[in-house]
Amino acid sequence: MQQVANLKRSDSYTRLSVRHSDTLRETLEIFRQNRAMRILAVVDQENRPIGVIREVDVRDLLFNPFGHALMSNPGFGKSIHSLVRPCAVAEQHLESSELIAIFSGHPNSPGVVLTVAGQFLETLSDDQLLELMAQSRVAHAEKITKALASL
Repeated sequence: MQQVANLKRSDSYTRLSVRHSDTLRETLEIFRQNRAMRILAVVDQENRPIGVIREVDVRDLLFNPFGHALMSNPGFGKSIHSLVRPCAVAEQHLESSELIAIFSGHPNSPGVVLTVAGQFLETLSDDQLLELMAQSRVAHAEKITKALASL
C-alpha cells in the first residue's frame, strides 16, 4: 500500500486552518475565498488540531444576501466555538489503509486532519479521501500489472 504523504493532491486550501480564538468573520472569509473547501481545520495555539468547521454549517451565512450585514452587526456571535466539530486525526506517514481504518472508526467525521508529530498539516474531506484511496488502488494495480508483465 501507499503512504498518504505520497499521494497526489491538487487542492491548496487543504493546508488552511483557523485558531479557535479566530472570529466567525475571518472563518467565513476563508470559506468565501475557497469555494471548493468542505472542511476547515481549527487548531490551538500550538497548532494542534482540535476539530473542523464544515462548509455545510456556515453555508447559510455564506450565501445569504444579508450575511455580510449580519457579520457587521456587533451583536452577532463572533465566536466559532459552536461550529467546531470533532474530526478524525491521523499522522501523515500512515499507509492509506491505516488512514481509512482511522476514518472508519469515526463515523460522524467529515474527513481527516493530517498531522506531523501532532502538528496540523492539512485536512482531507471525505470526498478527497475517496479520491486518494482510488489513487492508491490504481497505483497498487499498476504495480501488480508490472510485476506480472515481468514474469
